[in-house]
Amino acid sequence: SIGQIDALGVDVLDIQNNAVVHITENNAVDLINAGIHFADNDENVTLDVEGANAEGSYLTGKAGGLGMLGGLSIGEIDALGVDVLDIQGNAVVHLSEGNAVDLINAGIHFADNDTNVTLDVQANDAEGSYLTGKQGMLGGLSIGQIDALGVDVLDIQNNAVVHITENNAVDLINAGIHFADNDENVTLDVEGANAEGSYLTGKAGGLGMLGGLSIGEIDALGVDVLDIQGNAVVHLSEGNAVDLINAGIHFADNDENVTLDVEGANAEGSYLTGKAGGLGMLGGLSIGEI
Repeated sequence: SIGQIDALGVDVLDIQNNAVVHITENNAVDLINAGIHFADNDENVTLDVEGANAEGSYLTGKAGGLGMLGGLSIGEIDALGVDVLDIQGNAVVHLSEGNAVDLINAGIHFADNDTNVTLDVQANDAEGSYLTGKQGMLGGLSIGQIDALGVDVLDIQNNAVVHITENNAVDLINAGIHFADNDENVTLDVEGANAEGSYLTGKAGGLGMLGGLSIGEIDALGVDVLDIQGNAVVHLSEGNAVDLINAGIHFADNDENVTLDVEGANAEGSYLTGKAGGLGMLGGLSIGEI
């Protein structure tokens, strides 16, 4: 038992061949109380956190709560030699920005099978700012760092407005990180030079203004608004329009040159939204929808 190796005078546990070892939260408390830690060269020490402790809670407490680690601090589990946090039952866990910085500095990350790790971004950090730019909302953290930490979801508190660049979008999609479903003001800024005169997702083999990203990809990312920089002219096909409407994505109010191209075959001799039961040239879309 831990008590026996403590009485023996053991101070360090060195896992040979850097094998993976799992410890419970109770194990962690007992080892810390005994003053025993893992060797620095052990890189696969995994702390299993019970789903019931983690579900919907914060890592180290908020507003005086103990948090999912039962009162243990990130500093304590770092000193113990923990490398990986594995949330049992794939429960949802929330991190503050401070938690994220502390874990990254400690070299601790979440297990690959944890897919509900949510980083809560404070509204005053996010409001109107860029994700990773100068004094961005992540406080200097890069998308690569939060990806390596194991973050899966960004949740913008108080539904604040946040802007992401096209590069941000690509990096987040490649990292498998998306915005929370309750975030309704995620704005993708599209560079005017990419948009000017072009189609949203390409035509005749062109990449389109989104640089090869599909509407499906930016929908899954959690984008709500497209903001065309410099108020450039952008063209939409009817298919684009339908896909955007179905995804719940719209253009920013300040975009004044969004052009819907209606195919001549649909328009020829027809009414805008149908007459006598006909679909009309907009293919069933209403003026309210467009």
